Amino acid sequence: LSPNHRKAAAKFIEQSGSDIRLLVSQGSKTIRYLKVADSDKRLKMSTHKMLTEEVRKQVAQDFLSEHKALLSINVPEDEFVLFSQNTDDLGYSHLRYHQQYNQNPIWPSDATVHLDSSGNVSLFEGTYIATPSRVASTPVVTADDAMVKAKAAVPDADNATVSQAELIYFALDDKPVRLAWKQQVYVSDSSRWLVVIDALDGSVLTVFNEVMNANIVGSGTDLLGVKRPLNVWNQNGKYY
Repeated sequence: LSPNHRKAAAKFIEQSGSDIRLLVSQGSKTIRYLKVADSDKRLKMSTHKMLTEEVRKQVAQDFLSEHKALLSINVPEDEFVLFSQNTDDLGYSHLRYHQQYNQNPIWPSDATVHLDSSGNVSLFEGTYIATPSRVASTPVVTADDAMVKAKAAVPDADNATVSQAELIYFALDDKPVRLAWKQQVYVSDSSRWLVVIDALDGSVLTVFNEVMNANIVGSGTDLLGVKRPLNVWNQNGKYY
């Protein structure tokens, strides 16, 4: 944990009256998993008696804002954008957020606030980055040029269809955040590629076929340290 994380975590423990279970991403140094250790306590208690979708949304937003220092997010109400909210058969609600900066999506990103049946925040988990700083906001490469470069990065794409380029911030693990263009290149039903082009120098930041055509069995360790079987794919000699 960084000194800032330790300070924010200590404050959190003091306020909640319980130890916390916390995991930090090795790459982005942000919170991957956060839960109180005491099963009788919650990350945030709700004071509302009527649990509507708007109330649950406000409780989740209040949690994000109150603990922005621990989450390494400057303005959670601007940077976390709710895109999915549902309540399961047990009454637990799950609110999922994408991250954005300067009104542009940060990709990839996904964070979830979980509420129990009483509307209390029980768990936070996610893959996101700390609020960026000193990053470009104006592309040098145009969207049209990025689409041409994306098509050139895909095999057998002479007659491919390219989707409209979307301006994003590309943030992968511990790599520097880059302003970029994201688009899909459709060659065939079995060849649909996602391509990200650097919006400053035109280089290819990532390119891969989104259609998986081989099933490879692997394994990985989850957030609780349990080894799980996984179906993975091979890309450039690495398994994901």
